[in-house]
Amino acid sequence: RRVHGIGTGTFESYSAAPFTWSFDCVVTAFFIDTAVDVGSYLDVIDHVLNPGGFWLNAGPLKYPTGDNVVRLSLSDIIHVMQERGYNVIETGHVAVVYSLMPDIAMWPDFYNSSLVLMRKH
Repeated sequence: RRVHGIGTGTFESYSAAPFTWSFDCVVTAFFIDTAVDVGSYLDVIDHVLNPGGFWLNAGPLKYPTGDNVVRLSLSDIIHVMQERGYNVIETGHVAVVYSLMPDIAMWPDFYNSSLVLMRKH
């Protein structure tokens, strides 16, 4: 079993030929919205995921600012992946505390994070 932790700036390097169909599962947690063009991240996920593999995305869609940023809604992302042959297994939302010390913070941050589990044909 191989487990890789990938951060912004290195994810798109997995679009290279050696990584074609190299993973049974891809988890993107608080990550998919870091792309200037989220479509490029979806391309990489599709490239590296084995047929029958799973993609789990968890996190908000809080895209970077800028004129060239491609921002897709959750329903748009799901539609794009369904067009590529993915089935939705489960979707949902969960409030996630985004604070170092939420119990004592005067203003803890919460994200209404999306949860999506899809399976590639």
